[in-house]
Amino acid sequence: MAKFVKLLVSAFVAAIVASCAPGGLLSNQRPYVQEGLEVPGLQELCDTKGGVHVYQTVTDAKGFLLLPIRSFFKGPDGPVTDQALGGCIKCIEYLARDGFDFVEAQVTLPRLAAYNFDFATTNGLFRYSLVDRESGLCEQYDFLIRWVPPVKAASEKYAQELGNRCIHAQQIYEFTAPYQLERNTILLGGPDYHGKTGFIVQNQEAIRERASDALVMESNSFLYVNRNFSNRFLGSCHTGFPIHPGDFLRTAAQTN
Repeated sequence: MAKFVKLLVSAFVAAIVASCAPGGLLSNQRPYVQEGLEVPGLQELCDTKGGVHVYQTVTDAKGFLLLPIRSFFKGPDGPVTDQALGGCIKCIEYLARDGFDFVEAQVTLPRLAAYNFDFATTNGLFRYSLVDRESGLCEQYDFLIRWVPPVKAASEKYAQELGNRCIHAQQIYEFTAPYQLERNTILLGGPDYHGKTGFIVQNQEAIRERASDALVMESNSFLYVNRNFSNRFLGSCHTGFPIHPGDFLRTAAQTN
């Protein structure tokens, strides 16, 4: 019996050691590949579409429609394959930092109310704006400030701009904002790397004029992913921080 237990322990240790080796269990039997090789098509995308591109100048937009984060896994011309719940958890930044009068958004609440981190408390279309505390409309705002650290941090960072105001989400029946902010994840073609096929991910933030469907601006970053290798992230460009809509829709205010 003792000999059997010793043999079992030895086999277990051998398995652990093997899993730590290249190509072992921890890497799911996928090899590591040399990095730094050219990814077909990636550099061209980085050079032509990467970074920030501005097509229109908007001096003083009063507000915008914030679309849910969307995924296009069948390419840029395909249908939306997935989208987030929506809402406007970053409304403190948009209203206090950027100076917009309102932000509109569609809200789909999570199944558990405890996971609702939005200023709206029901499903529907909403317009978010700053209101005086004397209005008596600050209950949900104060709840988020107390229990949601990112919202609390933003309220403290922009305390001077907020003054004696809070954010209130008023339900509406249709969107009226002239512009919309889009945040899209798009899967592009699958170029090969070291003989194995991967795919390019485009992360896009774009502001669009709703009446004409024309772009005001777009910001694109690109990432090459190849799941055939353990080191699957093999190229990227123009990754960085999210845009500030006020820099593109309230240019007059930003230059004062």
